[in-house]
Parts: sequence; structure tokens; C-alpha cells
Amino acid sequence: MTAKKYADVMQMFLQRGKSSKNFSSVVNTCRVLTAEEGKISVEFEVDKRMTNHFGTLHGGCSASMIDEITTGALVATPRGLPGVSVDLHMTYLAGANVGDTIQLDAEVIRQGKSMAFTKASLYRKPDMILLATGLHTKAFPSNTTIGKDSIGQADVKSAHFVSPVEPSSSVNPEFYQTMLRFAQMDKAESTFSGRAWNVSTVFLPCPTAWYR
Repeated sequence: MTAKKYADVMQMFLQRGKSSKNFSSVVNTCRVLTAEEGKISVEFEVDKRMTNHFGTLHGGCSASMIDEITTGALVATPRGLPGVSVDLHMTYLAGANVGDTIQLDAEVIRQGKSMAFTKASLYRKPDMILLATGLHTKAFPSNTTIGKDSIGQADVKSAHFVSPVEPSSSVNPEFYQTMLRFAQMDKAESTFSGRAWNVSTVFLPCPTAWYR
């Protein structure tokens, strides 16, 4: 898959955050800089909503951004699945103020059958001062019921929701189905192929069935 196609996939991933009313909307200011298989770079401006009591970028916001964009890097792989968070380790090195432009580089270090390991770095532009780093571990539970091997095109079409975006002609259909699943997961309670899902949150909104 070309870099252009991965960029399309990442734009769709960010659109999910922009169209949601949950915590994933933290990515609503991100712009894609580059995208390739398992590696994503985005940038955003710090606004007042992202700050702490000192008026600088909140560490929790940095962690949320890294959580979301490393997940995007996982989606931008042939497997195309987000997984569920196991561990997110942050190291903070410097601060950023309102109006600063931040670049976030995320990369999949390794992806196996049941686990994936990602890393990310936050930089303040234009001097590219390193602000924070993150290591994000994700799992692919064996009983996952939302995945390209367990749900087909017909099932996706029967879901009771409207896709927030339409795919461009260059987007791999399997990646688009992943985006549809993301949109469906963003509903607090929804019906997927006739089955009711209750949603719990462990960094990302995930069906409780993933933990049974």
C-alpha cells in the first residue's frame, strides 16, 4: 500500500475523533504530516483546553494524543486493527505553551499475533525540542469479535449507523471496514449486526466482550 493510501486511512482515523463526542475528540486539531506503513506524523496547536493550572500542555493531554496516534499507526498496517491498551508509559521532558505547534511522531515497533508495541515522541516546533516520549503496548485478545476474520461485508452493512466519511477510491476496503468498526465502537450503546454492545473504556472505547 502506498503512502498516499496510508495517509487516507489516517485521515479517516482522525475524522472518527473529530466526529465523536467522547474523549477521542482530543485528536480534533491534528493534521497529518506523513503516513506510511506503521508510522505516522501529525501536528497540532496547543489551545487553552489542553493546558494545566500552569498554562502549559497538560501531561494527560500528551498521553491521550500518544495513545490515539500510536493506535492510528497500528491501524495503518496490513492487519488494520487497533487492539486494546495494556500499558502506556510516559516520560515528560519539557513544556509547551498555548499557541505552540507540536509534532507527534508515532511508530509500530513490533506487532505479533497477540501483542503490539508502539512508541511516540512529541516535539515543539520549530526548534524540535523533545517534550515527551511514550511507549504504548496493545493486545489483540483471542476472543475479539470485531475483526476482519470474524465479520464480513454483509455484517458491516447491517450495522445501524451512518459512516462519518466516505472512502476515497484509493482506500483499501479492509481498512475502511476498520474505520466503520471504530465509528460503531464510539457509540455508548449500539447495535452491531443485531447484537447489543455495551462499551467500556480502557484508553480506547472497546466492547466489553473483548475482556470476557
